[in-house]
Amino acid sequence: MEIASNENLLKSFYFRKARKHKLRVKFRIMLVLFILPASSIIFFLFFNPSEYDVAANQRSLLGILFDLVILVYVLFIYLTRIKQLLPKSSYIELNQENYKEIWSICYEIIEKLDLSKLKLKIYYIKTNDIEAHITLEKGIVHLFLSRALISHSHHYPKELESILGHEFGHIVQGDSKLFLITKKAFRLPIFLNDMRLCFGIFLALLLFLFSPRQMEPALSIIVISLIYRRIYTGFNRLRKESEFLADLCSLIIIEKSEIIKIVNDYIPESNSPNYPSKKERLKSIELFKKNIIRNK
Repeated sequence: MEIASNENLLKSFYFRKARKHKLRVKFRIMLVLFILPASSIIFFLFFNPSEYDVAANQRSLLGILFDLVILVYVLFIYLTRIKQLLPKSSYIELNQENYKEIWSICYEIIEKLDLSKLKLKIYYIKTNDIEAHITLEKGIVHLFLSRALISHSHHYPKELESILGHEFGHIVQGDSKLFLITKKAFRLPIFLNDMRLCFGIFLALLLFLFSPRQMEPALSIIVISLIYRRIYTGFNRLRKESEFLADLCSLIIIEKSEIIKIVNDYIPESNSPNYPSKKERLKSIELFKKNIIRNK
């Protein structure tokens, strides 16, 4: 009874962390897609020093143009996120008849994670790398498994279950949109934002030298650019947190410690700022595993 109680506490801990993570993801996405562009456009429209100040109006128009380009680009990536994940020609849908074992494992995990209201589609990716991707669209979970992973699963079903536990953890955590936004959507916006920041600094220096009393517009450009950059880089922390939490989902909810072997043997080293390194993931898993053993 005591062990069962501790396991329930650990599961409750994961679900609580996952809910908080999901709320942070939603807020960040809303912030970047709507709140920030709208607020900075309103700022540039209504806070000009003078309606007859041509230079100020030009700066405002430039600021609005930057924000509109960023908004349109990010919205395009966001609305076409399924196509951005994988080109349609690279995968085919799997039926339940020929892959009963995989579907059975998925349904067991779905039941454990209380995701039974969602529909499931599984796809076969035409690649020899061990890969798995997952996303949620309009109440349908789309699970992508590589040819190599499906072949591997016939010999190591426990490892497949652990991988799937990790992937479905991303659904619980609301990570589907986060993945696609961090992968592509910020490349152009960050570049444009850095250009705007450089322009603001250059303008501030000129005004400081020749017209110190009119520095407010330049300073506002710098402040807005720094806020944007802070928001963008905040996605990197969320992205890393999503992987740590999904590993814990596999470890606690699915109760499969094979996730350690999978991370160690199959996950390549990453130097990406928005993806945890193998060492970071293993350290996170080991620390939490020790806590599990201590609590049992």
